[in-house]
Amino acid sequence: MFWRGLRGQDRHLHLSMKEGFLEALPISVLMTIISWQGAMTFLMVVCLHHYIWNQIHMEMHKPEKRFFSQIPPDLVVKSQAIDISGVI
Repeated sequence: MFWRGLRGQDRHLHLSMKEGFLEALPISVLMTIISWQGAMTFLMVVCLHHYIWNQIHMEMHKPEKRFFSQIPPDLVVKSQAIDISGVI
């Protein structure tokens, strides 16, 4: 099979920057009608999102002690569930 040469733990862990750029391009072209600066910003945000996602996701699956993995637990914002059962 064609994937035997690939490392199993690396498959499907990355968002492709190229695919992200190409997927955002049609929206960016439409945004150019309103603002070319907004369109360029949108493309940069999509690429930045993919880069940051890849860094965090790889740290989660294959820890390499990146700088953000050393954040003390008491500084991490914890989400709290909100009970809305009595609201209705």
